[in-house]
Amino acid sequence: MEDLTHILDNIRNSNNELLLRGLSQLTRQDLERLEQRAAAATELQMDYLAELLNQLGEEGSKLMLGGGDEVRLHRLFLRLCQYVRLAEESA
Repeated sequence: MEDLTHILDNIRNSNNELLLRGLSQLTRQDLERLEQRAAAATELQMDYLAELLNQLGEEGSKLMLGGGDEVRLHRLFLRLCQYVRLAEESA
């Protein structure tokens, strides 16, 4: 249970930082953190959370390279925020 709380706290803190900074300001470090947290979520058998994190990272990477869909990135981000909030409430 501590592992779950820890990963959710980390994701929430990163989400808050990204929200304040702006999703259009994603960095390579942000993408690496998303990958690490997706791997941690997979270890905790939280497949949907891992999928959200991976999709967000993929779309962010596409945008950094000049492609991608900013609206999709925002939708994925909001879905991740909602998931984390619900998971925290039920934990």
